Amino acid sequence: MRVPDLAGKTVIVAGPGLGLAEIVDAFVANHALVALVASDRELVRGPGRAADNADPPVVAITEDAANPQFWARFVPQVEQRRGPIDVVVAVGPAENRAALRAAVEADMAARRRGIVIEIDATVEPIEPRAGVRHRRIEVGPEPDPKAVAALVLLCASDLLESGELSVALP
Repeated sequence: MRVPDLAGKTVIVAGPGLGLAEIVDAFVANHALVALVASDRELVRGPGRAADNADPPVVAITEDAANPQFWARFVPQVEQRRGPIDVVVAVGPAENRAALRAAVEADMAARRRGIVIEIDATVEPIEPRAGVRHRRIEVGPEPDPKAVAALVLLCASDLLESGELSVALP
């Protein structure tokens, strides 16, 4: 899926396995600047190698996505190397998603620009901040990773203008 408005946007993808490789590959194919964070070293290696031809290459880090101290250090590094964060894809447990949201939302709200996409089996609505669009993707026990990646691209694009969006995948 091609989404022209994603070219050059800075994206963080973080969490456990749930289609991370496909999500990263989809953003790279759309010329986004991607940083990947996962606690599983193999997850970090897979998409990192697949996206090695990206210019610049994907930044891939092995770390616990629920660690707020990590995000306090990592987010400024990403912004220094890639520019302001435009899109965040937070996959997995609520504590992972909350830690990443806390690290990026204030800056997104100050710029009045940013999209936070949360993916898990249950994703509760959150109080939106001005200028930050929230997307919730609820997935079943074995979602199709390619379908999740395609939906993430759509959610990350400027094609959807509404503030809050919630989608459930079987």
